[in-house]
Amino acid sequence: MDVLGSVLNPVLRSVFRDSDAVPAAPVYDADAQAYFDRMTVQPDSTRKALLNDLFVSLKVSGVYAKRDVYWLPAAHDAQAGRLNLKSASFTLTPAGSPTFVVDKGYQGDGTSACLVTNYSPLAHGVTLTGTSASIMAWLNGCASDVPNGMASIGRSISTTTFLRPSALPSGTLYGRVNGNSQKDYGTVASRLGHRLISRNGPTSSYGYVDGQPSGTDDSQASVALVNETMLLLRLQSTYSSDRICVAAMGAGLSAAEVLAEYNAFNTYLTAIGAN
Repeated sequence: MDVLGSVLNPVLRSVFRDSDAVPAAPVYDADAQAYFDRMTVQPDSTRKALLNDLFVSLKVSGVYAKRDVYWLPAAHDAQAGRLNLKSASFTLTPAGSPTFVVDKGYQGDGTSACLVTNYSPLAHGVTLTGTSASIMAWLNGCASDVPNGMASIGRSISTTTFLRPSALPSGTLYGRVNGNSQKDYGTVASRLGHRLISRNGPTSSYGYVDGQPSGTDDSQASVALVNETMLLLRLQSTYSSDRICVAAMGAGLSAAEVLAEYNAFNTYLTAIGAN
């Protein structure tokens, strides 16, 4: 009996000791952790797990490496919603007081409010080049869901790169990436949702709506990159009253990569009730 006790007692002590141990802290993807570290207000563990899954999904698909910048205004906190997921650079700067809505994003007022990206394709582009480039925006709110000239992504002066989610006169995905001519990429039923335009060569660009190809190939030749900061919710002197929850810029993407990126963000946005 003494021999049996000498064997069991250390085992029992180990069981009780382990039951009182503090659970190990979660280990996140290194880039996700760096993103969390840049946040003034930390998200809860559930949100961190969702964001970590987002990072992993984007990396597995290969899309993460092809983006220069990712912004996720649909966040738990206004400061977190202005951060670039990929680095400490190119944090969004509010101009004219856009409204932040928790878990939804930033909304413009249609007159003077926008978000300055602090990112210029010519000055800061790495994966984005003159012949391989894409812009993406996801809207989840708008003052009026009708076709108009408001842009999700644009510039303050030139118009070689911009995206209008539902433009006049018939409600089409409209814009261009490193081009001199505006392109109609097909009819859309709403301003809301995912929009993307990708240039995949010197004479080819494609439009996408909710992860799916839209319209036909635009065969116009590419033009030189412009050293001008990109803006969200503004194009030249026209401001948007939409609410933006995701935006990105980087290299040209294939149809499979566009769908993978859409699915990754859609999973996250659905989980937090943002779309």
